[in-house]
Amino acid sequence: MQIVYTRKAKQDLQGIREYYGSRTPTGLQNIVNDIVNVVEDIPSSISKGRTTPHPDVWEKITPKYSYLLPYYIFQGKLYVLRVYDPRRGELDYTKIVNLEE
Repeated sequence: MQIVYTRKAKQDLQGIREYYGSRTPTGLQNIVNDIVNVVEDIPSSISKGRTTPHPDVWEKITPKYSYLLPYYIFQGKLYVLRVYDPRRGELDYTKIVNLEE
């Protein structure tokens, strides 16, 4: 299954890189590995994750750093919609499905 990070997910990742990159390069690498491992596991995972208020969107949470990864599967592609830190507040699922890459 092809994995596609939406524009907003890429912006989230860039923000993580900018914040942690200069502070703790090792920490940044650990966070990125945590995210990548969860995303790459989604296609073969027994559990789809948690349901969300949006009927077609599921979410997984990274085990080490608790990043919220809402995703959508469409036409054989896994779209990662956000890489969200829930400490920033609640995610608005009414605006989340935007498949622009």
